[in-house]
Amino acid sequence: MGKSYKKGKFSLFKGNKRISLIYTFLLFFLFIISFHYIDGINNFIDKSICNFRCSIYKVIDNLSKYLNNLKYNFSGESGRMIFFLQNENLMLKSEIEKLKLLEKDNNELREQLELKKNVSGKIIVARVFSIFCDDFSKVALIDKGAKEGIKVDDFAFCKEGLLGRVIEISDCWSKILLIIDSNSNIPAKINGIDCMINGDNTNNLKISLLNGDIQEGNIVETSGYGNIFREKIIIGKVKKRNDEYFVVPSVNFNNLKYVCIDKCKNR
Repeated sequence: MGKSYKKGKFSLFKGNKRISLIYTFLLFFLFIISFHYIDGINNFIDKSICNFRCSIYKVIDNLSKYLNNLKYNFSGESGRMIFFLQNENLMLKSEIEKLKLLEKDNNELREQLELKKNVSGKIIVARVFSIFCDDFSKVALIDKGAKEGIKVDDFAFCKEGLLGRVIEISDCWSKILLIIDSNSNIPAKINGIDCMINGDNTNNLKISLLNGDIQEGNIVETSGYGNIFREKIIIGKVKKRNDEYFVVPSVNFNNLKYVCIDKCKNR
């Protein structure tokens, strides 16, 4: 028994030695292979880092070139010249816009002066310097007043039509109640039919005291009754909405610059 035990022990040890050699060989083989792949992984990481660094470098280089160009453009004689030309260009554009506005302003004034020539009597051309249009009143202020002979109840008009009447004056300004104000009442004619045109603080005028039939598109003019407004001044045009007639003023009250003032009819 003891002899066989020793022999078995020896063969078990011998078998373990073989297994150890096999394991050692496999570990060495795996080490060689893993070393090869680890080297590839390292190369991949190195390449990625290099690519990232290269991208950052390009961005920094382009930014540096851009800043250098700015520094070159805005420093030295060339920079001063560019800066001067840019400012001069902006000034010229501003002057051109001013000239366009001045030309438009002069054309509007010329139109009012031509209108003044075609109207008999003394007509005063005034400039509108403020318009107050809210839910309660619609008035305009002009730069002519008592010094120029303007009086209360004188009426204002332009080439498009009737604007309103003077309700307040000082030496150097006058206040005009616009025809769209709710306190404005104008004797008028529509296709020869007498009526009253009333403001209601909107851009549409009401028609009242109408004693005849009218149609959409009829021209509305002052009748001259009441001894304030001269007759046959255009007020607007008849429009129809929901079976109701109203008047759209011929004047754009948001774009007033010059007006003509005529004395009221009873003076």
